[in-house]
Amino acid sequence: MGFFNFGKNKDTKETNHTSWESCHKAQPNMYEKDGKRYMFFTLKEGVDTVLCLQPAEVYSIDKPEEVEYRLLLLSTTEDTLIGNLPFYKSVRFLKDYVVEDKFPLVLLRGLTLEDMKLFVQNIEMALQEEQIIREICEQTDELLQAEVITPETVEAVFHSRHVKAYTFEQVYFPSGTLMAADPICELQSMYVPVIKETIPSGYYPITIGILDSELVGIRMTGMRLKVTEEEALSYQAATMYKAKDKKEFRAAFPVDAGMSTFCDKEAAESYWKVLYAWYKEHPNGNWYNDYLADLFKESAEAYPDLQREGGDFIRFKIPESNNEIVMVATGFGDGIYQVFWGVDKNGKRCELVTLFVDPRKA
Repeated sequence: MGFFNFGKNKDTKETNHTSWESCHKAQPNMYEKDGKRYMFFTLKEGVDTVLCLQPAEVYSIDKPEEVEYRLLLLSTTEDTLIGNLPFYKSVRFLKDYVVEDKFPLVLLRGLTLEDMKLFVQNIEMALQEEQIIREICEQTDELLQAEVITPETVEAVFHSRHVKAYTFEQVYFPSGTLMAADPICELQSMYVPVIKETIPSGYYPITIGILDSELVGIRMTGMRLKVTEEEALSYQAATMYKAKDKKEFRAAFPVDAGMSTFCDKEAAESYWKVLYAWYKEHPNGNWYNDYLADLFKESAEAYPDLQREGGDFIRFKIPESNNEIVMVATGFGDGIYQVFWGVDKNGKRCELVTLFVDPRKA
């Protein structure tokens, strides 16, 4: 199996050469500038070329991890350098020009001047997108670590460019004692922390923010439990404690399966009973793969514009009970997610939020 998973590209024009031996071999060239070492390979306009896709592994060189690898595109028509590109980020875009693949070598047909300019344009666009994605991730990391969040930040997570909101109406909270956890890994333990501050027993809406971006695809950006209709003017960290020792700490929950929930403690207890019975019947089973995955797929089919193919959220009706748990994917996956109370103009708690992704650069 080759680098591009094919032996011959049927959509590529046949090379005029009948053998690899008669084609130009792109040889590595080295130079040093400002104390930095570079290895580069050159593709010449119109010249069929054999190129090595893994120079760091193939060519013997001292400290290859300190070398920057480049791909040069040279035009003979314009007698100029068309592109000086990062090698490993560029080679994956060469698929359309590959005639045959004998990994780690590929035989490339000669690129026209138009091919070269389009190739450089595609690489530059890809690099710009990677930079934006990097900035989104960095900004999200800052958001997840922030000790203070503002109403403006929360508003952006649920209502901003490329973000739409979806609400689970009338979610049942029978006891008003709340839990925030990963429902796949953490909520399976009866020792999972609970939130110190409670709400009246009743039905409340849970809203999730959904980012749909060409750069990062569909991502859940946050989850909000609305306790009253009042607007939050400020946010303060919620407090959690473990039932075992009652030791209090700033509310945050670990995610190891890319999933989250705000749920009632009674719902969690019903959930534990279902899990216990299921694992007793399926001792070698996997709760997510063998049970929940089908529910997430059904959700994705019901709301295909709001989630990824495998599903990003469900409203799980717990069997043999009146309880339910809303499960929501956590943006970019695993991590530590803080929990905040929104406080209204009267100093009352009006909502509970956790934020997954900062979508403002998406």
